[in-house]
Amino acid sequence: MIPMSPLTSPEQFAQMVAERLRQRIASAHVEYGASRFELFVKGDRGQLIGKVFLGNFYREFLESDLHGQELIMLRACQVIEAPDLAGIDFESRLFPQIKDRWSIEKARLSSVHMPYVELSEHAALLLAYDLPERISYVGSEQLENWQLSFDMALHNASANLYSRTTFDFEQVFDENTGALLFAVSPWRDHYDCGRFVFASEILKLPVQGEHVVFLISPSYMFITGSKSDRGLLFALSELRANKADPHALPPFPVLLNRDGYRPFEISPDNSLHHLFEEAQAAYLKGVYADQRQCLFGQFNRLVPGLYICQYDVVPDGYRVGVRTSAVIDQRRLPCLVPQVSQVHFRAGEGPASSASFAAFLSVMADAIQTTDLYPALYRLNRFPSTHELGQMSYLSGELG
Repeated sequence: MIPMSPLTSPEQFAQMVAERLRQRIASAHVEYGASRFELFVKGDRGQLIGKVFLGNFYREFLESDLHGQELIMLRACQVIEAPDLAGIDFESRLFPQIKDRWSIEKARLSSVHMPYVELSEHAALLLAYDLPERISYVGSEQLENWQLSFDMALHNASANLYSRTTFDFEQVFDENTGALLFAVSPWRDHYDCGRFVFASEILKLPVQGEHVVFLISPSYMFITGSKSDRGLLFALSELRANKADPHALPPFPVLLNRDGYRPFEISPDNSLHHLFEEAQAAYLKGVYADQRQCLFGQFNRLVPGLYICQYDVVPDGYRVGVRTSAVIDQRRLPCLVPQVSQVHFRAGEGPASSASFAAFLSVMADAIQTTDLYPALYRLNRFPSTHELGQMSYLSGELG
């Protein structure tokens, strides 16, 4: 094996990745294309299965330590997870799947792009293919290799899942009124939530109010009505019970009707509102912490020299609920600010002022840049003036 070194040439790097591909996929034939710095992966009949474009991986490789270099080569191999190496027709193995956005984002940061449809800010519908021992996700390069558009692949995937589905939801009714409290998916085959694409079947359930869908884990979809407090309470209980599941999906329900879908927000007047807020804030705190660690660590090249403010969850003593916050320090600018309910400004050793996030975005618009990072981070280029701090304080009262 060629020793890893900062002086590794492109040809040596291609050879190292090729060796790992052959180890992972015994029947694969790997050829090097020097003109575009890529590897061609072929099956045992000589058919082209996929390509690995090495440019981005090689640049990361040169900037990493030994441990990081090994991980980069493994990621390069994961771009090709060829489902037809054993004679499997990949189109018959495609299925729709729901995944958390942060997992998709981490893959994107590693130069693996998976096309998807956003269901909420934090969950997305994408494509998976089912192999005997694992489920893998479909990237843009794989679709290009298969000569399929995302829409066509999703159509095929949905047809595959529909053909193996009988829509007999498990339903629980109120013992006094006979009304449907909630329904749960019965299949438990890792594609329960993927069946969200069959909206017309979900809409047949006689819920109270509009249909609220909780995508709890890939194998667990929970449906209740927007006017069923008992159903929503059961949903909250199930979210809590499944929180520790490594495959748990973000606790952000979706409101489904015949016009489409949108994020569901329980009314602030509902006694359950703050409980859902707590679950969602706790989830985002974990995701923001993971993002912060990644951007300070292996993906530091994307935010060089920028300080990333921490996302905090603070119990609110003035109302029932939670408040999320971030501290902007005058000594740590420019910085990246998470999307929170309140920002605090610190000048020197003590706090200077506080403002709602809406007021912060409005008053500081000329000093704020949006980024393409998920979860949302906003780049602040300068500290607010005394006048701007006063404006934000005034606006915060008007905007609540």
